Amino acid sequence: MKINNPFKKALYLTVALCAGLMVEPIASPAQAETRFDGSKARVNLANKLRMLTQQVGSAGCRIDAGIGVDAATEELRRARSDFNTIMAGLENGSLALGIPSSEQNRVILKSLSKVRKAWSPIDDAAETLAAGTVGSGNAAKLIAEGNLTLLEATGILASDMQGRYSNPHELTQADAMTLNIAGRQRMLSHRLTKEVCNVIAGANPAADVERLGETVEMYNV
Repeated sequence: MKINNPFKKALYLTVALCAGLMVEPIASPAQAETRFDGSKARVNLANKLRMLTQQVGSAGCRIDAGIGVDAATEELRRARSDFNTIMAGLENGSLALGIPSSEQNRVILKSLSKVRKAWSPIDDAAETLAAGTVGSGNAAKLIAEGNLTLLEATGILASDMQGRYSNPHELTQADAMTLNIAGRQRMLSHRLTKEVCNVIAGANPAADVERLGETVEMYNV
């Protein structure tokens, strides 16, 4: 019995569809499961380091100037501890911080190394100043002198993190920009406190007042 053409076509189509359902499709790279890499945590914590540089500088100035020493000492201890915890997490990974693995990107590792180099003497000085041991005066001076270098290094790190870890799966460019702006404002608030302290301490009033004005302008932009 001859099967008419429409019937043949329908039969062939049915067989083809069934065969297609039995074959498991191969996922393209774009469809592959996206691994969680802690993008949002990395960008957020890198921005927090910028803020902590100024918190350390502010607390150090207030201790040295005798302004709310007990509160400033506790703030310095906490900021120092947070800085070290974040650096360790960014370098080696920390599930507690939301960073599932150690850093592998060469650009980021280079930036982390520069931050570590700038932070090391300030870390030692902050420990000395918070403990109130001999040499606290020199420790406060070391923190003040290295503060802007450390701020610059953490700023570069934050920028590199934003460029490396902005991705549509976990952290969009818009999200990264929001975190960057929020981190910048937190940093500037502590920088304002630090510079007000410098003005009150009166070591270099003209330059300190000028810097304070510049920071106020940046904060309001």
